[in-house]
Amino acid sequence: MRYLTKSRFKLGLECPNKLYYTRKQEYANQKDDNPFLQALASGGFQVEELARLHYPNGHLIEDVPGERYDYDTKVEETNKLLQQENVVVFEAAFKYKNLFNRVDILEKKGNHINLIEVKAKSFKEGDEKKDVKYGYDWKYYLFDVAFQKYVIEKSRPEFKVTPYLMLADQDKTARVDGLNQMFRIKKNNENRTGIEKVTSQISRLKFPEDSVLSLKNITEIINQIETGEKRILKDYAFEDAIEVLSKAYQEDRYFGYELDFAKCKKCEFNTDETTTDKKSGFKECFQKQLDWTENDFKQPNAFEIWNFKRWSQLNKEKKIKLSEIEDEDFGDIKLKERGFSRVERQLTQKHKSLNDDYSLEIYKNELKAELESWIYPLNFIDFETSMMALPFYAGQHPYKKAVFQFSHHIYLRTVLLNTLLNMSM
Repeated sequence: MRYLTKSRFKLGLECPNKLYYTRKQEYANQKDDNPFLQALASGGFQVEELARLHYPNGHLIEDVPGERYDYDTKVEETNKLLQQENVVVFEAAFKYKNLFNRVDILEKKGNHINLIEVKAKSFKEGDEKKDVKYGYDWKYYLFDVAFQKYVIEKSRPEFKVTPYLMLADQDKTARVDGLNQMFRIKKNNENRTGIEKVTSQISRLKFPEDSVLSLKNITEIINQIETGEKRILKDYAFEDAIEVLSKAYQEDRYFGYELDFAKCKKCEFNTDETTTDKKSGFKECFQKQLDWTENDFKQPNAFEIWNFKRWSQLNKEKKIKLSEIEDEDFGDIKLKERGFSRVERQLTQKHKSLNDDYSLEIYKNELKAELESWIYPLNFIDFETSMMALPFYAGQHPYKKAVFQFSHHIYLRTVLLNTLLNMSM
């Protein structure tokens, strides 16, 4: 059985074609060794451990390192715990047909279940910009929860499910120093990331008072997703999306979803100089849908254009090669008093690329005027900062910027001139 999990469902919402390439060793995946994504995941592990402390009597359904992952066993362990009238389960497992998901925190009270998805993301209650709402920043998280709710209700229809997100609350501040360091990131013998809890310090915390996490009820938004009012794949309402994605994944079938060039540009299933031994899902999509050959990939295209914004027009007309894109497709030129405007720069790049012109385009007079306007000595100050969900110090909000290092470099014009004079003697 090929199970569509919540992470694979999210991947299919990003682009259904990705489901064919995921978890196949022969295809490149730029996210596998991305250090930035690994750092984000590490912060997520810390938040998850803190969230579990809100429920001190919770039962964890563990994964045993080195053992084969058994879907049925996880479900059986969950069902056994759910026989209790009231119980909290971490990583509860549910299965329906070829759909499978595990819930970060499940709180059962009689026939009612609170589904709690933990995210290392912050919110601010009632704030128009920072509160949870359906939009680019939140929609995939919300569909993730909707998927989990769907699988629970289909597999265990006797339960009524209320969906929540548990998030870093920007209205809260840490009440103790060193909250972040109470959850130390470590690697085990299999190089898997885990958390080492400093229990001597954690035991002094009170919950939820000393936590910076809060629950956010998202029932209303989830209802909008379930009815199809909110959707990511424009052609499919929520349940239809689950059905077509699960079927395609079960059959290990290339979906053939229409290309979206803005998303294609960021596709992780592409090769680079470090993955020359892998196949490219990105290239296969273009070969299957646009009949591209190796020669087509060598021709200049809009992916190379700096800060290009008019992807919807290119999608509509199925144009991506620079030789096919008219100058007007870049938009109106807004002249600037000094230097390039965005569209001027793009058009310059287009025509130089098509003409194999590698000469530099420099505004010499403007550059000279800019340099002569500088007042010496020049000071270069570089700050190194950290923004973590769990604060380092008491009184800090989640994701408060903490400066831990800085450098100050001074450039003296006279020193440079004297150095040059001495070298020439």
